[in-house]
Amino acid sequence: MPKSFPVRANIALALTLLTITTSCQQQPKGPTAAQAEQTLKTQIGTALEGAAARNARVTDSGGRDIACEKSKAKRTYAVTAEIDSSELSPVEIKNGITGRLLRNTQFTVTRDDNATYDSSSTRLDLHNRETKTSITISIPSQRQLIINGQTNCLRAS
Repeated sequence: MPKSFPVRANIALALTLLTITTSCQQQPKGPTAAQAEQTLKTQIGTALEGAAARNARVTDSGGRDIACEKSKAKRTYAVTAEIDSSELSPVEIKNGITGRLLRNTQFTVTRDDNATYDSSSTRLDLHNRETKTSITISIPSQRQLIINGQTNCLRAS
């Protein structure tokens, strides 16, 4: 009898250490590419609501991992729509969409080598650090709206 106690104690100690080790392992931080893509789709929907848009058509449905960096992936999503307003200029429409996104989410205007922020420009790049998403709003003509989005390089889905 006395010998079984140390065996049970050792087993209990081993199980306790295993539980502690397992629970101390860090869970991955942040969303996967697929999770961020769902957020991106919602954000682009919000942008469309901010525009006088109709006949929206998905031009890139996303849904697939695009390899980037080491063992990571990003996702994309894009729509095009007709602008249903002859009263507003493309710049006014872009500014309305941008205002809605900046007001309702944590987007910030980004500046890169390809585009600099200009209030008279009809292209604007936005990034949301929290949701790991970026959106480009383009209005190439009086009646056309293009919104492209992508996630950061994140854990593959």
